[in-house]
Amino acid sequence: MSAPRPLALVTGGAKGLGRDLCLQLAGAGYDLLVNYLSSESEAESLTAEIGGTGAVAWRHRADVADEAEVSRLFSTADATGRKLGLVVNNVGIYDPRPLRQIDGVGWERTIACNLNGAFHVCRAALSRLGRGGQIINLGVAGNQMNQAEGFATDYYISKAALLQLTRAMAAEYAADGVWLNMVSPGQLVNSIGEVGGAPGLVPMGRDGTFGDIWEAVRYLLAAKYVTGANIEVAGGYRL
Repeated sequence: MSAPRPLALVTGGAKGLGRDLCLQLAGAGYDLLVNYLSSESEAESLTAEIGGTGAVAWRHRADVADEAEVSRLFSTADATGRKLGLVVNNVGIYDPRPLRQIDGVGWERTIACNLNGAFHVCRAALSRLGRGGQIINLGVAGNQMNQAEGFATDYYISKAALLQLTRAMAAEYAADGVWLNMVSPGQLVNSIGEVGGAPGLVPMGRDGTFGDIWEAVRYLLAAKYVTGANIEVAGGYRL
């Protein structure tokens, strides 16, 4: 009998980019644990679709901003009987508005999900991932430029902080054989957050696609000497 496929856990995996990554990972040899919060019907449909590819998929509702719910999410991962090999932190809140319109509730909600949630997920994953295990965090193009944004300030700050968290964890866990990297999309034509950007601002002359993001993820899955990296998939946007 062949060995069980490794398990990939994708947060926010039921829709959009997360959904596409789940399907791609199923085709690349992983079984999937799909995390979702409110998209139950989409998660159910996706796990059934993955099952039709020959992979096995589970779904688990959890708010990653809640550490206790993240603990239960990883208990589900443990119960699959699969060895955890990959975690993709894809979930994120993007609610673009000027800084003067962001109130305390909105600020706390964005930071809790995009930064604290990723920390909770990484922390739980790092206690389980063995040598060769990987975490890939999703960022945003330009998150290392220290550039002031005129909108979605809470989002961009959360992603800039996530980049530094990724680097810090990568440095600490490299000796354990666990790699942490970031993939930072630019404008995506089929993104939930930015539906059709302004291709004229992109030197390559087009918005990106989910397929472009998968190419970067696939590279990291094969790379054996890359950790703490931030791969911008943005067609030169914000250079």
